[in-house]
Amino acid sequence: MEQNSFFWLVPRCGQPSLTLKKGEEAAFDFIQCFDGRFSYDVWVYGLMEQDVNLGLSLDGQVLYSSMRLQASGQKCWRQLGNLQATKGEHRALVRAVNRDCVLEGLLICRNAGYVQDGTATEHLPLIACGRDILQVLQEAGLLEQQRETAEEKLSRLKRLDKYGFLERPDQDASEGRCRCGVPMGGIGAGKIELDKEGVLTAITINNNCEVPIYKTRGSFFGAWARPVAGGSAAMLLQTADPGGTGLPLADAIDFQGRFPRAGLTYYKESFPARISLQAFSGLVPYDQKESLLPAVTYEFTVENPGEQELEAAVLFSFENLIGTGGSMAFQSKNPDYAPTFIMNSWNPGYVWCDRRGNRQQRISLEGKEGILFDTVGGDHGDPASLGDYTLLCAESGPDVEISCIESFDVWKDTGKMWEDFALDGVLRGAASPCGTEEVYPAGAMAAKVRLAPHEQRKIAFIFAWNMPCYPDVSGRNMGVYYSNFFSSSREAALYMDKNRRRIYEETTAFERCLKKSSLPEWLQEKLINDRFPIYTCSWFTKDGKFSINEAPAGMMGCLGTMDQRLACNSLYTNFYPALDDTELTLFARVQGEDGSISHDLGFGEFVEGPRKGNWSDLCSSFILQVYKHYLYTGNRDFLERMYENVKRAVSYQLSTDDDKNGIPDVGAGRGTTYDTYHWYGTSAFVASLWIAELAVCERMALTMGDDSFAEDCKRRRAYACEQMEKELWTDRYPFGGYYKNYHDALGGRVSENCFIAQLAGEWFADLVDVESGLPKERVREALSTVYERNVDIRDVVIMNDETTPEGDFFGFGYTFLQYDEVYYGCLAVYRDLIREGMRVFEKVWQRTKDMQWNIGLTYYTDGRFCGLPYYMTNPASLFLLDALSGWLPDAADGVLKIFPHIPDERLVLPLFSPRIWLMLDYEKKDGRAVYGLEVLWLPGGQAAEVGTASPEEPETPEALGFSALVLRADFAVRRALVDGVAAEFVQDGNRVILHTDFAPAVGEKIVMVLEGR
Repeated sequence: MEQNSFFWLVPRCGQPSLTLKKGEEAAFDFIQCFDGRFSYDVWVYGLMEQDVNLGLSLDGQVLYSSMRLQASGQKCWRQLGNLQATKGEHRALVRAVNRDCVLEGLLICRNAGYVQDGTATEHLPLIACGRDILQVLQEAGLLEQQRETAEEKLSRLKRLDKYGFLERPDQDASEGRCRCGVPMGGIGAGKIELDKEGVLTAITINNNCEVPIYKTRGSFFGAWARPVAGGSAAMLLQTADPGGTGLPLADAIDFQGRFPRAGLTYYKESFPARISLQAFSGLVPYDQKESLLPAVTYEFTVENPGEQELEAAVLFSFENLIGTGGSMAFQSKNPDYAPTFIMNSWNPGYVWCDRRGNRQQRISLEGKEGILFDTVGGDHGDPASLGDYTLLCAESGPDVEISCIESFDVWKDTGKMWEDFALDGVLRGAASPCGTEEVYPAGAMAAKVRLAPHEQRKIAFIFAWNMPCYPDVSGRNMGVYYSNFFSSSREAALYMDKNRRRIYEETTAFERCLKKSSLPEWLQEKLINDRFPIYTCSWFTKDGKFSINEAPAGMMGCLGTMDQRLACNSLYTNFYPALDDTELTLFARVQGEDGSISHDLGFGEFVEGPRKGNWSDLCSSFILQVYKHYLYTGNRDFLERMYENVKRAVSYQLSTDDDKNGIPDVGAGRGTTYDTYHWYGTSAFVASLWIAELAVCERMALTMGDDSFAEDCKRRRAYACEQMEKELWTDRYPFGGYYKNYHDALGGRVSENCFIAQLAGEWFADLVDVESGLPKERVREALSTVYERNVDIRDVVIMNDETTPEGDFFGFGYTFLQYDEVYYGCLAVYRDLIREGMRVFEKVWQRTKDMQWNIGLTYYTDGRFCGLPYYMTNPASLFLLDALSGWLPDAADGVLKIFPHIPDERLVLPLFSPRIWLMLDYEKKDGRAVYGLEVLWLPGGQAAEVGTASPEEPETPEALGFSALVLRADFAVRRALVDGVAAEFVQDGNRVILHTDFAPAVGEKIVMVLEGR
């Protein structure tokens, strides 16, 4: 039983019992430390000679208005009810409804056995006498999680190793120790990773995103080559052998991972051919069908470097994993197998593996050879892992020899299969029987070609899958969205085969745009790879519900996570606005009856009814994203659908302003996204978001013709700014001024700690170009102080979220990595503290560059990873493009703003939005600013040089509708030129406004020059 399995509320030291008069209530605060949503029973103990009715509330939500507890002639435990609690600080209220009562015990407990077996009763007098609760529990052996015996653990790890969920049987794959490669697959479709050692790993194609399969003995690539006059050679196209096959390995691999593709070049001494691989899957902006395609292309290039003819072959083998899967939400329903768990984080995942009946059959698809993987064994009670795969060789013709072994046992026959292939590049031999408890079947294909001296040939394989059943935590089949387009893996494989050239070009458009930029190579790589959660974390159901899992393998199926979404929505708004709309709409549908915004859309399922939230910043996040989506897309219908939800959220936040200072309060039951910190009263983080939120609410209200609400927001914003300055600003320390972490006027508590995200709202205000009202000089001073106190700290590998004024840089000891990039790094860039802002991104890159596709949320200051793998917020870095360029594509008002913030004289950068892609070439020199703009793409319109094409059903309007340009000039402008022609302009400080119709065609280049006096 772990520590958070129960919370003793009564008795406490010095309070052996609790007396409640009729109508009175008592408040109890407790902290749930684990990620996830956990159910607890609530128990009371005492002598009740008459029936007593008690009420129970949690975080302001009434759970039971009047629960009747029956009278008893003796003291005993009675269950009051149950509750659910997520990670963070909570407040429970117990109320005496019908009469006075005395409670001698009050316990929130996850394990009913603790009460029912008498242990809780034994502990009562010890705790009532003043014994420390934790000491009592520790002496009873209840603080530690129940531990397996050594024999039990060894048995479990051996099973996990055999099933493929572990690479080694001596560890649980937890805390980032597992393999990490480029994910390839589709949105909501699962993925197969390919790592720098050439290993296929972290497989989640069986709807098992929360428990990846890290090792498969029968899944690999191989190569064989033989000169016409000479001996042959064969190698496994890997430099590691986690499956323990004992096959000959490559000596080295040059690896380039650029999500969602990977390029590998293989080296082995005396191997007569040159072998390289380009692997990719579809991630096409604005095109859902090709971005969710459950298929990967593996295209090998085989080159003959010699002066004589050469024979060469490439092999692709894949293990039949049907019947293998898992979930953090539920255990296997298979009656023949005992459930097995794995610890990929501090929460267990449940796994299963039943390959009885798995088989492979050779097939022909439109003249091309392939293998169909399916099963005759049924779903074994686990339908999520039931479906089919297709391995298709995309080569055909008389000059290509295709060979196949339909089935071999990975434990017994792998060596024999390889011997045949290594002999002459051809697979042969009789197929093994279907899978059993001991037989794990795999299928393999090889393509053999003849090469003239210095000739190159392409050999492509396509692997596709179809796993149509995706049960939620309640057992209801959500299905998968890709099944609306593909009814089998064969259909998906054929579609990829016919369209793979175009899909590759469209998928790599984003990458090629960045390659043209002036950004350093490390930053280009980071921006490309930080998009990985769109595959790794996405859920996309058959009926069109889309959401992002906060942290697969860690957060127990937590969907949506509104607070984290604020920092990473750029990927979805700019490239998949329909999905952005879908997820925000789902949050609106489950808005709490009190107007609050939920933390999530459910754990392991999409909830349908109202779902209360208790953090003010959840409301801020929702409101700010609604405005941004409207601004970037110009979708008035979206704003109209969301407007009342926005107003209700504001109303809820106002109800939490206990001290009446115009700013929502935090405390027990009212946490923040920084759920491991516990703040009280007025928080700088919450206050800055609230102020930015009121600014955008004013804008939305004016758009909707709601003048009263607009004026109310304007008045409240001014008052909130005044109070934030009054309560939180301090400049009494020699290192500089900043905003204190929190001030609790009612509780008499103040934290003068310096928090890294104290001005998070200012970042959003700069992003969407609204005035918050906070003094600009103080904001800049605070950012400089934060850099010194939280970012540029000697002996600290990354950042530290919170430091004390006395200089304790290590007391809090960790940081929320992606938030640092946006809430500090991007904001610093906007305020022209370029070096300071970029330093955050550099530190993150240096720490995570070796695990770019499995970056967690929190890291200790010494760089150690401390939990939650595959974190959803990694696309946060994309906001740096907006910050460096000052880019705001305001489609609602028809204004394009380009306001560069750069350390040097020139910036070349792609600018992305749902309406237009541009390439900016900006240079400032000698009182002159030159803006070169090339139109790369008009989503919904024509393709540009980047190679993209319009989707069949455009998700955004075709018309541009931009009528004004806002540019930066840090000098007095005497003349503005557009393509050499004088243009009218207005200058307001360092803003230059050009009123001109901006409707260029794709590929067109426009040059604007601002000349100083």
